[in-house]
Amino acid sequence: MRTGTLGLMLRWCLLFALLVCGCSRFQSAPQTRFEEVTRLYRTGRLQAALHNLDGHEDWRKSKSSEWRSRFRTLRAEILLAQGKPAEASKELTDAAPGARWEARRQMVIGGVCLRQGRFDEGQVALEKARQLAEQTGDSETALLSMVYEGARLARKGDQRSAEEVTRVALAEAMKRKDAYSEAAACNNMAFLRLRQLRYDESIAFTRQAVAAADRIDARWIAGRSATNAALCYAQLGDIPRALEWQSRVAANLEMVGDRANLKDSLGEMGSMYLIQGRFDEAVQSYHKAFDLARELHDDPATWAGNLALAYLSAQKWQDAANWNQQAWESKADRSNETALNYLRLNRGFIAAGQERFDEAAKDFQQVLASSGGNRGLLWDAHAGLARVEIARKRFAAAKPHFEAALQQIETARIELRNRESKITFLARLIRFHQDYVEALMARGETEAALRVAESSRGRILAAQSERAAPPVAADIVARARRFASERKTAVLFYWTAPKRSWLWTITATGVRSHELPPASRLEEQVKLYRNEIEKSLRDPLRETADGPGSQLYQMLLGAASEAEGIARVTVIPDGAVHLINLESLPVPRPQPHYWLEDVTLSIAPSLTMLTASDPAPQTGEGLLLVGAPDAPDPEYPALESARRELTGIAAKFPALHKTVLEGSNATRTNYRKARAEQYALVHFAAHAEVGRVSPLDSAIILAREGDQFRLYAREILSTPKLQARLVTISACSSAGTTSYAGEGLIGLSWAFLEAGARAVVAGLWDVSDSSSAELMTWLYEGIAAGRAPDEALRAAKLRMLKGGDFRRPYYWAPYQVYVR
Repeated sequence: MRTGTLGLMLRWCLLFALLVCGCSRFQSAPQTRFEEVTRLYRTGRLQAALHNLDGHEDWRKSKSSEWRSRFRTLRAEILLAQGKPAEASKELTDAAPGARWEARRQMVIGGVCLRQGRFDEGQVALEKARQLAEQTGDSETALLSMVYEGARLARKGDQRSAEEVTRVALAEAMKRKDAYSEAAACNNMAFLRLRQLRYDESIAFTRQAVAAADRIDARWIAGRSATNAALCYAQLGDIPRALEWQSRVAANLEMVGDRANLKDSLGEMGSMYLIQGRFDEAVQSYHKAFDLARELHDDPATWAGNLALAYLSAQKWQDAANWNQQAWESKADRSNETALNYLRLNRGFIAAGQERFDEAAKDFQQVLASSGGNRGLLWDAHAGLARVEIARKRFAAAKPHFEAALQQIETARIELRNRESKITFLARLIRFHQDYVEALMARGETEAALRVAESSRGRILAAQSERAAPPVAADIVARARRFASERKTAVLFYWTAPKRSWLWTITATGVRSHELPPASRLEEQVKLYRNEIEKSLRDPLRETADGPGSQLYQMLLGAASEAEGIARVTVIPDGAVHLINLESLPVPRPQPHYWLEDVTLSIAPSLTMLTASDPAPQTGEGLLLVGAPDAPDPEYPALESARRELTGIAAKFPALHKTVLEGSNATRTNYRKARAEQYALVHFAAHAEVGRVSPLDSAIILAREGDQFRLYAREILSTPKLQARLVTISACSSAGTTSYAGEGLIGLSWAFLEAGARAVVAGLWDVSDSSSAELMTWLYEGIAAGRAPDEALRAAKLRMLKGGDFRRPYYWAPYQVYVR
């Protein structure tokens, strides 16, 4: 007993001594505690930093007004970082003694004003902070004040001034090797680029911010950077990467104790899981968001509704019903009819899933009656009613609802980023078209189904470019048949869907449909064959009948016997069919050979674009060559054969007017000055990036000028109308790397076609620049001889196929001709 008591007393004495020593250290060296709290703050441990301050509040009683002010300002800065501007403001009431510390106090005041929307007051405080900091040589405070000012200008909508101020701060931070200010400025630049929808540039600044923050272990600011990256990757359609960054955001918010933003971050993660079909993980994230919302008294109904949607998507009808009812009962704002209607939609789809069709129809009808003209609600409700009638086997009753929904889609300008229903517009859009096509094909209405499938092409792409999608003509199938007859061609129109996919073959003699495997099976087979082409040394012509290429041929072309013997084919791909060149498929009869040897192939985005009236004759003259740029970034090294490629092409046209932009001259500015619209032939030999969702995010990589080196598809669309009969993008993956069902072509090729080019040559996968140089030289040899682009490209490929180092499909198959 006595021994235990002595041990306890010794432990208490040790604790007392540590506390005394702690107080003594603070009194004798407040700088030590200040540095420790600052270190905790910058490494992201905001709660620990506050605990250190609030657990030892001797500084509040200190005789030194300077140290009191410094600690109060630091505490305010931490509270501001936690998203608590009102609490931060309480620490900033008294002016600090000395210009140096008053500068920091004014900077934090400016940050508080920014958070609270008091922009004019913020401007005064930040200007005062910068001037005082410059007087005392406090470069960090001066730079951070400029960063805050950039954020203030951005919030006010003055993007240009915001960028100018932030750019100056970034350049000065890098010059002074001030990693913390560099990271903060890069975060601002990332945000500005994000608001301009220039996602790849935003990501580049985010990476720089993280690298700078990591150099000084500034985990808090690195965590803030992750927010920009997550948003960018989500908008680019790269959900796995978006989810990876959003997980970092959530971890950072949890670490700093920002529970309000943590709730929203968890909700975003739930939506991303839902898009991926990872329903259990979506439910977990939404549950956490719901629990936080309830603790914060912040409308938990939103997250209950999302939970209902997640369970509904997983077809767990009772769980979905329970959460939807909870969302309905806890919805605080009963005047928000739109939010209530989305819950009614959930309830209708749940009832339909449980085969309670009368109840489902009642909910959908109520949404129609109270939609207030909201087109998203209207077409969702019509789609729900159509699904109910199909389940009842009453197709005649379903068809008017399908048509009504289709009409809403055709006339609506619904944004891709509309999150009201917590599921992407693209997914909802294509699911409707898939349901309608399936219903029509089940009834044998082949041409009607083809028209509906055609109506899905280009909806998102047109919305992204702020252009109206062309209406689908009522006689589009008749036009397609006329096109096939006049051009002596066969049109292969693909449609991929979860249950079963379809191929419509359109020839002069009529339209025939062929059932294909589900989209997932096609994706798997395309992936296998792409892997064989890109990574295997095996000759696809020597594979067995069960090889991936042979199987893919049977799936995609074997049934289309009516197209056999037709020497010219135009393909309108869909889904995974975009990602493979059909020319590369091995044909078994009469002896193994590539389909390239049978047909001249071209690719079109849609029947509407393919059969449109011919535009005015091309008036462009001359040749514009752009490429071999000085490497703008380590990610895009110099292309050794690009200069040789440009020289070889130029030599094919000795009498033609030529403009050549290469090396340091191959810039965006010089491309614009060259006026591409006046040329008949435009050729790029450079790297390319492809947007995951919109072609507007795609870019050709040119020489650096400042921090700019990307020629975006949106710039291509905004320039005067092209007159080129051919644009060639001799670059990696320039045609597109990702395709969504029903959406048609995705990539730079679409943008050039929309800009007016008659044909575009672009690549599907990365390939050596030496083989590209050879293929391009032969392509333009054919163009110079008067051949059409598709014929010239086929001749160049056949030339490679006959022998030499580049006979494998890997080298010639990525390039295809895309036409309008």
